[in-house]
Amino acid sequence: MESHHLKPKKRHQENPKLTLHTEATYRAFPVMAKDGPLITEFLERLYDTINRALTEYARVFAIRIDLRIPVIMAEPQVNHVISRFIDSLKAKIAHDRKQAMKQRHSNHDSSLRYFWTKEYSEDGRPHYHVLLLLNRDAYNTLGHYHPPAKNMYTRIQEAWMSALGLSSDGGEMFVHFSENGQYHVSRADFASFAELFHRASYLCKVRSKRYGDYSHSFGSSRH
Repeated sequence: MESHHLKPKKRHQENPKLTLHTEATYRAFPVMAKDGPLITEFLERLYDTINRALTEYARVFAIRIDLRIPVIMAEPQVNHVISRFIDSLKAKIAHDRKQAMKQRHSNHDSSLRYFWTKEYSEDGRPHYHVLLLLNRDAYNTLGHYHPPAKNMYTRIQEAWMSALGLSSDGGEMFVHFSENGQYHVSRADFASFAELFHRASYLCKVRSKRYGDYSHSFGSSRH
């Protein structure tokens, strides 16, 4: 029987393929909707990305970062930097895991799952908000920036500077590690999932993005 009580989905004006989410929860998890609507399709992809990470690993280490673009880079040059960053970081993680196993420091592997959104500041400059998801049994902390120390902090900075085609010196200007942006999430701990999803839902907000082609506004790891 056809229902007459379902509210129609409100479409995004700039991209009708996207729908707006204004409720305080999504899939029963709290989200950051108080400062404006979120994009339903982004929320679903974020939920799926975190869930798949926890399907692969019982314990997950999540990291929230912001990636900034140098003023000297023109908009067309920015299009592929996030892909280069992900590829570079994957390569660094794979190398580190291979070395750890070779030296018997650890026998835990780790894939890299991720979710990102591209936003624009008031002056029109693009930047990226990114969530990274790793096997917590392989990585459980960022470490600190003390070159040439090899930890997740330096790997992320080096990967972004490599993506930009710049020297790793000065990386702290272009990579921002969010305050309280490290999360330990467990498959058996509902509350840890809820906390991460709530904080990361900020990436799914409508404002500060461009929607001519929504596939360029966000991305995530594949299945």
